[in-house]
Amino acid sequence: MRYGIALMLGVSMLSAQPKKVLAIGAVWGYQHDETTDGLATIWKLGKETGLWDTYIRTDTQLITKKKLDNNAKNLDYFDAIVFDTTGELPLDEEQKAALVSFLRDDGKGFVGIHSALDTLYKWPEYGNIVGAWFDQHPWGVFDAPVIVEDPNFPAMRAFPREFTIHDEIYQPSKELSRD
Repeated sequence: MRYGIALMLGVSMLSAQPKKVLAIGAVWGYQHDETTDGLATIWKLGKETGLWDTYIRTDTQLITKKKLDNNAKNLDYFDAIVFDTTGELPLDEEQKAALVSFLRDDGKGFVGIHSALDTLYKWPEYGNIVGAWFDQHPWGVFDAPVIVEDPNFPAMRAFPREFTIHDEIYQPSKELSRD
């Protein structure tokens, strides 16, 4: 699934200059072994396609609109943010407001991969951003059927209408809104 989401990010960001992507791998809960592979995949796809440059972080310092010292970039520098995260990340109120503004006001992108559903349960707005929270993964790792519901969506054009992927699939909470 990580590859499909990364492709979605790339397809939606076609331009002459590579976009700048902030990939956050902050883990404040269950230690997902996948986080390294997820972040490396985002970096690799950006390099191979030339569509984006990836800035990998394992902390949340750059999730802000405040001016930062020592050559640190803030959200104003980036075009999209990727969360491969888990747990209650240490975001203060300014950082939460900055992330919402980055998405709503600036029209920038957000991609949640793998354990992003298992993040920030105490912040209701994050649930709105990702659409649901992690409920469980009752199937473990298995051959999961995938159905492409909108084959005309640019990120899905390269995929067949139905296929199978061998992965750990998350079941979202019942609050999931397909809207």
